[in-house]
Amino acid sequence: SLAFASAQAARAVGGRRFADGPWPARIGIAVAAVAFGAGHLPALAAEVTPTPLLALRTVALNAAAGLVYGWLAWRRGLEAAFTAHATTHAGWAAWRILA
Repeated sequence: SLAFASAQAARAVGGRRFADGPWPARIGIAVAAVAFGAGHLPALAAEVTPTPLLALRTVALNAAAGLVYGWLAWRRGLEAAFTAHATTHAGWAAWRILA
């Protein structure tokens, strides 16, 4: 799993976090956040016929959430990011049921 692979990678470098300063982490988080946003396009296409504006909105909003999740993973650990992501899904599901 991703959590296992991340833990093994951390052990391989002696548990050090981004020894070259914060910029590699920040750039990596930004790139991963955009990929995370783009990763939600198939779910969009499964629900509606996507337009360019709708696709842009989907990527942008999910990338914004991805920035938060990336920061959490960097500063608080992968479990915190996973928990935040799962909580977001639970919140949206509750909103859809109650709305």
